[in-house]
Amino acid sequence: MKKSLLIGMICEFILAACALAILIAAAVFGAPGLAISAGLVFALLVYAGVGFIVENNSPGNPYFAWVIWLWNVFCVKWIYGSLRKIKKDKAMPVAVLGAICLTVALLLSVINLFTAPKIADNKKKAEIKALQEVLPEGTYFDPITLTEKYPDVITGGYKSDAGFVFKAEVKGYQPGLVIMIGVDNDGRIAGVKHTASKETFGVEGELNNAYTEKHDTSDSLEMILSASASKGAPMTASAYYKAVDAALEAALIASGKKVEDIYPGVESMQIDDNGNYVFVSYGDGYAGKIRLEVSIDTEGKIVYVKTLSHNETDGYGADVLNNPAFHDQLIGKDNETFSGVENTTGATAPVTINGYKEAIRNAFAAFEALAEEGGDQ
Repeated sequence: MKKSLLIGMICEFILAACALAILIAAAVFGAPGLAISAGLVFALLVYAGVGFIVENNSPGNPYFAWVIWLWNVFCVKWIYGSLRKIKKDKAMPVAVLGAICLTVALLLSVINLFTAPKIADNKKKAEIKALQEVLPEGTYFDPITLTEKYPDVITGGYKSDAGFVFKAEVKGYQPGLVIMIGVDNDGRIAGVKHTASKETFGVEGELNNAYTEKHDTSDSLEMILSASASKGAPMTASAYYKAVDAALEAALIASGKKVEDIYPGVESMQIDDNGNYVFVSYGDGYAGKIRLEVSIDTEGKIVYVKTLSHNETDGYGADVLNNPAFHDQLIGKDNETFSGVENTTGATAPVTINGYKEAIRNAFAAFEALAEEGGDQ
């Protein structure tokens, strides 16, 4: 219903409530003439209110609204005059006002009964339309209950027939950067859109397009991110990295899959505040799984490596994995040069070192797969 017609209908029913209240009060206190006139006014007001509903569903008469508003002016004057006539009776005005309040409340409740479902339906349609901007193929969106398994930056999520939509809140140059990310059923980015931002340089639109699978630019992801950084917005670009990465991980969790189902030997991945990839990867050592945390920068070089857990033997593999100097020699190495790492601890542990290198290879394999997917965007 048009806003003007809705306002008109509400006005008619409120005036009708007043007329009905006067009718009831007049009947109770023995004023038959006033009761009859109040009944006529009430009936005409209800008829006018129904007229607004009819006007909403058909072209109607262009002079309809003007006639009704003139009628409303008359009714307001009549109500005022009726109240003045009965003001001599001290109890009657109180009864009239009480009846008006009760009748208005009842009518508004009735109106709400009919309009509430429509309002809720329109709100749901608006929400679906907003979610379809990042997942166009989705026809329904059911909220996902987030647990501690999901990345911290994910603040909302929806399951759809076409995939998932996640809301991430990250910090770029300023806090409060809110990004909606659509992930299709193949695990690819279907759309990205920021819904709140305090960033200064205005590169969010470029980054939205950079991460969207079907965008119009031929620039690669790296070129767009480079352009964003050249405009002084590397922190915004890093925040987008973090948000999109978190959404991809959240989609895996929501679908019941694990990161290692997609990237063998990798348990988890995230992007830190500096834009570096951080992987938890593993390899097979002498006495079981060797779990490492491997950080790789956007140029594909190791930032740091640290041991998370292992069952290697003291005096042998354990001495290698627990030695910070052994890890430090990997800093700055890439996928081609890290394998030249040497055992400087003096402990004999060839199987441990092979498992250690396997864990790093798995981290690099995941990094390169992510970089390749990004370059294809």
